[in-house]
Amino acid sequence: MAYHAVQLDPVMSRGAVGGPRFSTVIIRVAAGTEQRQGFWSRPLMQWDIGFAGKSRSEMETLKAFFIARSGRLHTFRFKDWQDYTAVSQPLVLVTTGTYQLYKSYTSGSITVYRKITKPISAITFGGGGSGTVDYSTGLVTSGTAGTWSGEFDCHARFDSDEMDMQLLDVENRAWPRVRVLEIME
Repeated sequence: MAYHAVQLDPVMSRGAVGGPRFSTVIIRVAAGTEQRQGFWSRPLMQWDIGFAGKSRSEMETLKAFFIARSGRLHTFRFKDWQDYTAVSQPLVLVTTGTYQLYKSYTSGSITVYRKITKPISAITFGGGGSGTVDYSTGLVTSGTAGTWSGEFDCHARFDSDEMDMQLLDVENRAWPRVRVLEIME
């Protein structure tokens, strides 16, 4: 398996249905009370990008992308149109002079940090932050503490090895259920 530094055409991901998912087991005991166990410290992003009534050309492009990724085997960049920007987000220290890009989500007194590993060029720094960005990892080297702003993709893969395309008519095709999963790093 390998990471392919190519983005699924953002037009294909527009209109995706999905967002954060968690993994929680709930056990209800005899008295009716619950015990809950969460297994992930942060959510896994997941989307359905089904296609209906796409042109032959559009579906051939998607088919070529799917085949080049060998279904679930190879990963790629995916634009989540609901969450692809960051403004004044923290640079988190990894080692002296090296920082990781993160995006924070705050509700009340709880803040969850999402590691950003696929920033898009033109990251800007603020609050005294600086450095050289690796656009394949989100690491900032030769850096100083501060904040960053910019756009990012998600590191993702298809959740199926099968492409069940439907011929609607001579020029139109459908692939009704295409699930894409974020890769946690």
